[in-house]
Amino acid sequence: MTVILDKQQLSGRTARKACPAALIETHSPVHPMQEEMDGAVPYVEPAPNFDSAPSPLEDDAILAHTARLWTYHPIDADDPEPAPETRTFAFDGKGARCVGARVRGKKHKHEGTNCDDWFTCKEVGGISLLAVSDGAGSKHFSRIGARVSCSAAIGFLEEGILALGEQTLKDIAGFACPTQDEAFNAALTPVIALLHGAVRQAHEVVRAAYYCRRADASYRRALGRDLALADFSATLLLTIVIPIAATDEQLILSCQIGDGMIAALDTGGKYPAALRLLGQAGSGDFSGETEFLTSVGIVEADALKRRTMVCRSRSDLIMLMTDGVADDYYPNETELFRLYFDLLSNGILDAPYAWDGCVGREEVTLLRQLPRPVAYPWPNDKTVELPLHYTRRICTTCGVTLEDLWQNPKRLLLAAKETGIEMDLPQEERLAVWLDHYAERGSFDDRTLLLCLPGGTPHGQG
Repeated sequence: MTVILDKQQLSGRTARKACPAALIETHSPVHPMQEEMDGAVPYVEPAPNFDSAPSPLEDDAILAHTARLWTYHPIDADDPEPAPETRTFAFDGKGARCVGARVRGKKHKHEGTNCDDWFTCKEVGGISLLAVSDGAGSKHFSRIGARVSCSAAIGFLEEGILALGEQTLKDIAGFACPTQDEAFNAALTPVIALLHGAVRQAHEVVRAAYYCRRADASYRRALGRDLALADFSATLLLTIVIPIAATDEQLILSCQIGDGMIAALDTGGKYPAALRLLGQAGSGDFSGETEFLTSVGIVEADALKRRTMVCRSRSDLIMLMTDGVADDYYPNETELFRLYFDLLSNGILDAPYAWDGCVGREEVTLLRQLPRPVAYPWPNDKTVELPLHYTRRICTTCGVTLEDLWQNPKRLLLAAKETGIEMDLPQEERLAVWLDHYAERGSFDDRTLLLCLPGGTPHGQG
């Protein structure tokens, strides 16, 4: 664009500043054909009418639109070792209640491919053992690596704890000592060795899974080529939860290979210190790449040490999740509070304290302000739309923050009365339904969430 100014009136810096808009004309270059026209005038390109531009779509509209684009296709019946569409599990142990679910992601449903996630949990003498794994999405048989790694790691931990003496391990006085004391570190050393041994066992079992299948023609047909170890690539999130009766705390040890997240929450603690992240997503050699059990050097001593975290706290909710959930609640330092509130408002978790069901004026006022649950088409069947609450919408509509909700979670328990999830379902099935139906922008991966509720808290009721 060429700007033509009146030089006489615009001479000097001050004059330029004071120049009225009427003295400035904007012209486009003259079209060549116009130069031959008698009395031709320069062509002036009309300014765009920004007032007529369409308004950006609201999140709800975008989510509704994209939900209709996903389709459902069953898994190929000829694919070796197919994974179930959904998996749930729950148990009530001496030390904790554990609830887990994993569902096939929208992308896998759309493509007719298997879910790559897996999880396993067990209790030995009040000590909770938790494992979650996510097979690499680009590797056809990564689901096998995820499944066998979880099973191998938990099996190794179970045998190790029994060998150490489950009761002795729980009663070790050093666990109750200040974390900087030598007695605490001495008590911790054999447990960390056990944790690292379990990761190495998972690594070896994944390699064994490859070697025992590489000569099988059915796997070669599925790939159109020979099997490779990388076809079994999977992450591993492994956690041991030991109750410490002397301090009414939990000793939590975790080791994470690859992406996903491990977190501990003290529902009676202060915001935001009540949330502790116990994992760190490991990255590969390239941007966006993660680490796997099959990665070179991943189980060396220094590598495992860097990926190990220890926490002693009054945690009454421990969460392990694949990146299909963790990425929907990023950044995890704050947004995992939102995950907790979503679980409360949709009836997956119950009251974090003994609640008699009474509500005050503040709760009634907020209940009247609560937005109605939102439903989006389900990829499996577009006629099914399950109403769910979303904490983000509650905060926006009611003018509250995550910290405000943390101070009074009873508000969200009231919201759960309106969710579309059947409250008569077992807790693990309610979790699976929620995982399969909630909508977030850019979310299409498999979803796995494993919840450990130490001490038999009211969270596990239902």
